[in-house]
Amino acid sequence: MGLFSKKNKEKVQDKQVASPYLNGREEWLERYGSYIKQRDGWRFFAILMTFTACVCIYLTGYMATQNKIIPYIVEVDKIGRAAAIAPVDETKRVSLNNVIPSVISMVISDWRTVTADIELQKRMIKRLGFFTAGAAKGYFADWYQKFNPYERGKENLIAVELKSLPLAVSENSYRIEWTEIIRNHTGAMIDSTQYEATVTIKLANPSSEEMILHNPTGIFITNIDATKLF
Repeated sequence: MGLFSKKNKEKVQDKQVASPYLNGREEWLERYGSYIKQRDGWRFFAILMTFTACVCIYLTGYMATQNKIIPYIVEVDKIGRAAAIAPVDETKRVSLNNVIPSVISMVISDWRTVTADIELQKRMIKRLGFFTAGAAKGYFADWYQKFNPYERGKENLIAVELKSLPLAVSENSYRIEWTEIIRNHTGAMIDSTQYEATVTIKLANPSSEEMILHNPTGIFITNIDATKLF
C-alpha cells in the first residue's frame, strides 16, 4: 500500500508540474487562436480576390479583342438628309462591287477639282481623309503642298469629267480616266487635259463614329498612280 500510495503521489505531482504549461497553452489558444483563424480566412479571401481579378482582366482583354465595328449603309435623300441607316449584311457584300467605282470616282473628283468656293474646297479635301489610308494619305498630302488648290483657284477653275466608271484590273486595283477642263473666272475655257490613274483599294471596318458617318462601307484607297495622257 505504501508503495502504491507513493506512486499516486508522484503522478499527482507530475500533473501539478505539467499543469502550468498546459494551462498556458490553453490560454494562448483561447486568446490568439481566433486571430490565427481570422488571419487564415483573410489570406484565403485575398487569394480568392486576386484570382478573381486576374480572371476579370483576362476576360476583359479577350472581349476587347472580339469587339468588331459593323459597317453601316447610310441612304440620303435629294437634299442630303439621312433617310435610312442599316448595317451591312455580310451576305450582301457583293453589292460593294457597285459601290467601289462610285467611291473611286468621288475621290478623283474631290482631289482634282479646283473651285472658287473655299468652303466647298475644304469639304472636298476633308472628305478625302475618310476614304484614304496608307501610302495614299501621304501622296495626297504631298500633292496639296505642291499644288495648293486655294492659290490655284484665284486664277483658274478646274472641272473634272469622268470618261467612264473605273475598270477593275485586279481584285483590289482599278483604272480610271478623266478629263480636266480649265476655265477662267468668266467661264471661258482655257485648256483641257486627259489623265488616267490606277488605284488600289482595301476593305476595312470604320474605326470611329465619324468614319461610320462618312465611309460606312469601309472602302479605302491605299495607293494611287496618276499619269497625264495628253
